[in-house]
Amino acid sequence: MRRAVIALGLLLLATAAARTQQQQPNPAFRAGVELVTVDVIVVDKAGVPIRGLTADDFAVTFDGKSRPVRAIDFLQYAEPPGVDETAPPVAGGATKPAPTATADRGGRVFLIVFDDLSAKLTQIKSLALAAERMLATFDDDDLVALMTTSGLGPVVQPTRDRDVILKALKSKLLVGRNDDNPSPRFYIGVNEAIEIFNGALGTLVQVIERECGIRNYSPARATDSDCPNKVEMDARHLGALTIHRTASQIATYRAAIAAMGQAPKPRIVIALSYGVALSPTDNIREQTESIARAAAEAGTQFYAIIESVEEFDMNRRPGMELALRGEKAFLNSGAQVVANAAGGEWFLAVGQADRFFTRIQRETSGFYRLGVEAPLGTDRRRLLDAKVTVRGSGMTVRTNSHAILETAAAEVTSPDERARTALAQGGASYGVPIALATALRRNPANADLQLGVSVQVPSAVPGPLVAMFAIIDEAGQIARNGRAPMTASGVSNDYYLNLPVPITSGRYKLRVVVADANGNVGGVEQPVAASLAQLGHFMASDLFTGWAADDGVTRFLALEALPERATTLQASLELYADGPAAASDLTVRFEIVPSGQTNAIFRRDVVPNRNGGTLTASVALPTDELPSGVFDIVATVFEGNAETGTVTKRVRKGGG
Repeated sequence: MRRAVIALGLLLLATAAARTQQQQPNPAFRAGVELVTVDVIVVDKAGVPIRGLTADDFAVTFDGKSRPVRAIDFLQYAEPPGVDETAPPVAGGATKPAPTATADRGGRVFLIVFDDLSAKLTQIKSLALAAERMLATFDDDDLVALMTTSGLGPVVQPTRDRDVILKALKSKLLVGRNDDNPSPRFYIGVNEAIEIFNGALGTLVQVIERECGIRNYSPARATDSDCPNKVEMDARHLGALTIHRTASQIATYRAAIAAMGQAPKPRIVIALSYGVALSPTDNIREQTESIARAAAEAGTQFYAIIESVEEFDMNRRPGMELALRGEKAFLNSGAQVVANAAGGEWFLAVGQADRFFTRIQRETSGFYRLGVEAPLGTDRRRLLDAKVTVRGSGMTVRTNSHAILETAAAEVTSPDERARTALAQGGASYGVPIALATALRRNPANADLQLGVSVQVPSAVPGPLVAMFAIIDEAGQIARNGRAPMTASGVSNDYYLNLPVPITSGRYKLRVVVADANGNVGGVEQPVAASLAQLGHFMASDLFTGWAADDGVTRFLALEALPERATTLQASLELYADGPAAASDLTVRFEIVPSGQTNAIFRRDVVPNRNGGTLTASVALPTDELPSGVFDIVATVFEGNAETGTVTKRVRKGGG
């Protein structure tokens, strides 16, 4: 993803340089007063830009305080497609534009972002077909660029060559990459998974009742079925994957918008998506603030076209229709929040999306540039909360939620200060992409527990990095906290941090924040249930997974994705005997099973090595023997011939 955005940014710089002489000068605002430039789209119900408005028709507030409009200009870049020349004037006295020759301003710059992280394997194709059909309708002077949120699909520089864009739209690399469904056994909505991941017991009970066919289920009531445990495991796993995937989406949107700031105006981002899973338990403003700021700084307009797909299942269980509708509404609302934060709009496409491309082209064919008197006082914030309304009815106003006070200096806070603030606030923030994994074991120093915390940050993030963590108990108090610099690996150049954190039995929240050299901050938060599983006469650690490259150094596997450089996949399990009565005939069977299947593609029985009161079973597998896909590593413990229990961990090789 970072490589795609960096490449796009460099190409946009070149495009901007090439277009410099074609650009018309900005409108001349009066001297003698400091003005803030605000770009505003005003359209009628059909999306046609409304011309003829004056400064008196606009009301602008900065940080909630009214400011006068001192200068105004209307900029037109193309004829709005589908204009009805005989249409009557709209309310308020303004009129629709008659067809006239537009100024030679060099056209608009469109960036089409295929959100392949939100789509299943083949879903993205229908949106690609709609984009193909709409290519011919772009104005001849318009530049069109293309990228994907995963960074694994095609990247096209801003170009007027429609054949180049068409080739990218037909590329085999343009596919959906959301394969997060942990198991075909159950249907769990991503909204349900996030709620369960964050400890919503009521949601967990509802999903178990629906998927397991258990009426009036209670976690306190014993049951012979392992279905509830599997549902909870799959839901928590899907919740963690979804939160991480959403962080990647948000980071890509923000980076793509920022890269567009190098292109000539007007700059329009069109995201083609299947939704964004913004967690309702986190601060929504915190999640989208980075996009709002990037849109204001880059001066872009942001639109999202969300395709609604009906999923058919002949074996739908009671309540499943409601769950499907709830998930769709949740994903749609997340995309709406992202689009609104960037001052744009979202459209839900039921059927073909062509008309929405037409709408976007129509809306962005003309806009107003306002010169608004800057606020007085000593507040030197560079970004101002902005709101623009227009006198009259029947009109829609689109503008960024922030305005830039060009001559004001931004407040300077150190990365440490920003990280401490994010750690105190909690929740998720997306300024720095973070992969987080945890594993629980017995503390080698005493009878308590030890939580292994592994943090990974992509190498593209500017260093040096500083990481902070806090473990919050059920009373809301900090049980443990710390700070440490993150170092880059000599193999992948990604940043890694591994922390062994002492902890006692109980339920906690783990918060981790990372600040980069530019003061951007990312934060993740996840629940921790600090207790070991009982397997026969032994307590068992979590299943530890790791990987090694050609250098032979073992690294903890953050989340589940196996790095491309990995040559070996490793797994280990620790067992702790209850006492001297524990069976001595002990074996651990390691299996690798493709997700959703039952037949193992790898199996090995291991006799654990004893080190004091701890027995450790480990296994290593060359990754070239492992095909691409999603797999469960299953460690089954046998005392003699009796199976006492299993511990599992999911890994992924290749894919999105």
